[in-house]
Amino acid sequence: RSVLHARPQLVSRFEAGELPRGHFLERAALAALADQYRKAGTLDRLAIQHARFWSRQDLGELFYDRTAERLQRQLFSGRHRPALDTIEHELAAGGFHTLVEIGCGTGDVLAHLQTRLPGLKRCIGLDLNGVQIARNRRRFAARAQLEFLAEDVSDWIQRNAQPGIAYFSYGGVFEYFTQEKFQDLLAAIADGPPVLLALVEPI
Repeated sequence: RSVLHARPQLVSRFEAGELPRGHFLERAALAALADQYRKAGTLDRLAIQHARFWSRQDLGELFYDRTAERLQRQLFSGRHRPALDTIEHELAAGGFHTLVEIGCGTGDVLAHLQTRLPGLKRCIGLDLNGVQIARNRRRFAARAQLEFLAEDVSDWIQRNAQPGIAYFSYGGVFEYFTQEKFQDLLAAIADGPPVLLALVEPI
């Protein structure tokens, strides 16, 4: 709290979606800001900050490029693999024509599942980050079944929800949702059975 008081410009930086700059005091200041939101009953402001962070143009270099190896290690061959196997098993049983990844990031997980589940007609990756979506489109241009869209999932589902769509997300995607928005999303998804929703949230 003292750091926030001494450096009020940190609030503007954090609310614009910037990360603490590696310094313990800045991380502590961000935690204090979140605590202020909680005490004031305005914790939903964190969702706005997270949305701004995940929309940053430099996010690929800042986050995705640095975490690609960890994703490969944990999800494709490590301790999170059972979650992926469960999704594959459910979809392989049939009844679904489309798979939508909410917060697709680099597109690696969606591409992996599309390879494993050739019976799906469409595999759609949604992400707030337009720069990363453009990277994905270039990288997977030869794979016609993969589609990447820079959209908020709530907007997409309002226009496109229908029976036979499976949804999944991996790792912290819903941090830019308020509780009310998340509940509305679940209601919109559930409105068109059969439906499958898989949320993988490693602790």
